[in-house]
Amino acid sequence: MRDMRRRLFIAVVIGLGVVTMAAPAIGATEGSLVRESSTSDWSTPSPDPTGLTYDPRSHKFWISDSEVDETGLWKHRNLFLANRLGALQNTRRLTKATVEPEGISWYPRGKFLFVVDDDKNAIFRFARGRDGKLGTRDDKVRKLVDTERFGSKDAEGVTWRSRRGTLDMLIWADARDTNIYELRRGPDHRFGTRDDVMKRQFAASGFGRRFNDPAGVYFDRRTGHLFTVSSKTHFVLETTLTGQFVQWIKMPFCRDDLDCRGFTDLVFAPGTDGSRRRLYLTDKRVDNNVDPGENDGRLYQVKLVNVP
Repeated sequence: MRDMRRRLFIAVVIGLGVVTMAAPAIGATEGSLVRESSTSDWSTPSPDPTGLTYDPRSHKFWISDSEVDETGLWKHRNLFLANRLGALQNTRRLTKATVEPEGISWYPRGKFLFVVDDDKNAIFRFARGRDGKLGTRDDKVRKLVDTERFGSKDAEGVTWRSRRGTLDMLIWADARDTNIYELRRGPDHRFGTRDDVMKRQFAASGFGRRFNDPAGVYFDRRTGHLFTVSSKTHFVLETTLTGQFVQWIKMPFCRDDLDCRGFTDLVFAPGTDGSRRRLYLTDKRVDNNVDPGENDGRLYQVKLVNVP
């Protein structure tokens, strides 16, 4: 009996060893700065860019600024169109319904923009009106989600997931409770109705590194993972859609608060060097509540590289 137990123990140990060896090692990833652009230098400045998204058809970024109206730089514009070089192409204004356009996310199939307002605790859908332009007075606006209904009182970043070409999940980050919320449409196949279902929520702060102010979140259809940033850290948090930790992505070019204050939003898009995939990040740096005269917003283009 003792020999049998010993042989069983050895078999289990060997089996565990095989499993351990078969599991692939996960290498660390960090960001190498490709290009830095100053949104503060635009003819209509964005001193505190808070939302970032990309339109693959026009090859342009949409950038929102929820705090520019609180500064002396206010020109009645809080939505900016820029190319991948970071050059300003046009300016617009999100006027209907929303007061503070924090996070934004472009939905190409429906050709509309999701906009989070943390003053109204809501996610809106903006579509073009008769003039064919987004960010003008005739925008068609619908309130999709009352985030406070689900316990979210400071929603800032927003993203989405589609399945088989149909929008099926809205995802947002809350800076107050640090939760990532994942809301699915109900049986009526529409958002903004009573049968919406909270699929899951998990705390981004639970992974450590003082990640206590998540400001932007992005669902990456290539990996199926979520990428989240905080306005108080220089890291990008990568998790699975179910809230399992994957890795911290360091940004070595952010050595201290003089280089980067913290990131507000992010999106993957083609690079200016011909690459098909680069990570873009916004940084509002010094907040206008700290310095009313500040004007130092940034847009970073980053190459993700594997490190030993």
